[in-house]
This record gives sequence, structure tokens and C-alpha cells, in this order.
Amino acid sequence: MNWFHILKRGKFNFQMMKEAVRLVVDELNGESIATHELQKMIAKHYTNVIKKYGTPAEKGHLVKLNNLNSVKPFVKLIRNYGYKPRQLTGLAGNISPSGLGNKSPVMSTIIWEKKGED
Repeated sequence: MNWFHILKRGKFNFQMMKEAVRLVVDELNGESIATHELQKMIAKHYTNVIKKYGTPAEKGHLVKLNNLNSVKPFVKLIRNYGYKPRQLTGLAGNISPSGLGNKSPVMSTIIWEKKGED
């Protein structure tokens, strides 16, 4: 699915979404962030930008942001600011003192990290 279909279906203003991502990057100030938290921040900043500069029609579509999956395609915009994804995996569940625990599925999450200039 291309950007045009995402924007048309979701009723998002792409320029305001880019501004929201820029505000997120400013707030992060080089800190790493998990994808879910990044989605929350993008949704929060997009809501604020639309409330301030959006049209009445755009303000009416803010309800769609209750579902964070609607901003999922826009998470990748953070790459424009030097952030790179890194997948973290770990075990879920309890570990006993002997090191043996229940067989739990591996939990994974994507962390977005700012790559410095070396």
C-alpha cells in the first residue's frame, strides 16, 4: 500500500504528520524509544498540531488516533532524523532461582536509536 492510500484512507494530513514526527524528535533529544511509545508520542503531537492548525474536517478525524495502528506507517518517518530500528528479544515469564523457568515465548520489541556521526 502506498502513502497516498494510507493518507486517503486515514484522513491524515501528511505535512502535519511530518511536523508531529519532528516535534517527537525534538522531545527525544537523541534518546532511544520503543515503537509502541513512539506511536503514542506521534499520536499526541499530531493531535496537538491538528488542534492548532487543522481544518474542521481534520479535527473531526482525530478519533482515528485512538487506534495506534493508524499511525504505524508514519513511525518510519523518524528515519529521516538519523534513527535506526534495532530489535530486542527477551524471555517472558518467571525464572526460578535455579535458572529454570516455564517455557515462555520470546518477546521482541523494536527500539529506535539515534545513530551518532562517528
